[in-house]
Amino acid sequence: MHFTYKDSIAEEDLAQGDLLARSAGLEAVIREYHPYYLKSDYSHFLVLTQSCDLAKRGSGQPKAAYISLAAVRPLSLVLDREAEKYRSNEILRLASVVERGKKDALKEFVRRLLNNNNTEFFYMHAEPQIGLERSCAFLRLAISIRCAEHYNVCHDARLVGLEKEFQAKLGWLVGNLYSRVGTDDWASTHYSPEKWSQTIDEIVDSGYLFVEDAKVKQAKKDLKGRVLTSRDEARAFIEGVKAPSRREQAVTSVIESLISERLLDIENAERARLYLMNTPALSAYFK
Repeated sequence: MHFTYKDSIAEEDLAQGDLLARSAGLEAVIREYHPYYLKSDYSHFLVLTQSCDLAKRGSGQPKAAYISLAAVRPLSLVLDREAEKYRSNEILRLASVVERGKKDALKEFVRRLLNNNNTEFFYMHAEPQIGLERSCAFLRLAISIRCAEHYNVCHDARLVGLEKEFQAKLGWLVGNLYSRVGTDDWASTHYSPEKWSQTIDEIVDSGYLFVEDAKVKQAKKDLKGRVLTSRDEARAFIEGVKAPSRREQAVTSVIESLISERLLDIENAERARLYLMNTPALSAYFK
């Protein structure tokens, strides 16, 4: 089992960070009170209520009046929301293509996500034993159900719990405190630097094709009103685009600057471009 989880099936009390399956009983409760939370991509639910309020204590009844549950959804949805910032063109969205120059920014987002340093989400690593893919609890997508009536339904639906330090981190995120809980970082404690880097690359590369910025720019120009209807078609189109060479990019930039500064008129722009493209004097700079 992944190091963030613990086997909590036998524990008597529910606890913050318990991961719940969409059991028939829990679905019945949600259908009655929060039916819009039965979307197909809401695969599990994460208990957000503090463990101390869920402990039954001497009276046999928890202190909490309600149990707060966050929707757990696939990691791919979170990445798509972040990648949307870097896909300004419809063709990029359709093809799941991101400009290569933006890859490091997306990787840094994933690093923060996996170490649970993003206040919007709590990362849940894949655990095949319980049918969980890489996912995130959407902390703002939380619902409440009555503790007295539905405690046992949640208890019966529990799959795993979180280790104490990760319970603490979840509690900090939920409570929106202004201090940092010292959880183990994956790379320093559990993963070698090589494995950590490999994990980040695997997550990022599994969802997106990264294409050189110049090629993406050229693809936008070449689209010219063409209608592409599928991801495979859009990717094939982008991959088939011939990106301008470094020399072509430099010459175009120079010509555009000269025209902008009125040092070159439109009529002579093409002649100037051909000259710069073919003059041997520049060849040494673009090997």
